[in-house]
Amino acid sequence: MSLFIVTLGLTLAISSKWAYSYFGLSSFEQIVYHIKVPLEGTNTQFIFGWIQKCLLPGFIFGLIFSWIPINIAKLILLLCFIYGLCQIHFFSYVFNQFKKTDFFD
Repeated sequence: MSLFIVTLGLTLAISSKWAYSYFGLSSFEQIVYHIKVPLEGTNTQFIFGWIQKCLLPGFIFGLIFSWIPINIAKLILLLCFIYGLCQIHFFSYVFNQFKKTDFFD
């Protein structure tokens, strides 16, 4: 079980960094836009790139750290999840959603 949890956490953390470097994203709003507006005829090469650069290293690190107790594995998952959200600027996006402006007054 800890193998799955650690692999998932590390894959998410590595994927967040990879997405910004591969797609050239600069904000979380771009991720939301690309999820809402699907692209037609998208190159599937990025799937193989993700498997090679994110899933495979996450699985290797998961195998290395599979001996750790389940509680520590859950902590690693939580830390990797928070790291991934920070990498994609999710917290600043949420903060900006509640920011008051003078535009609508």
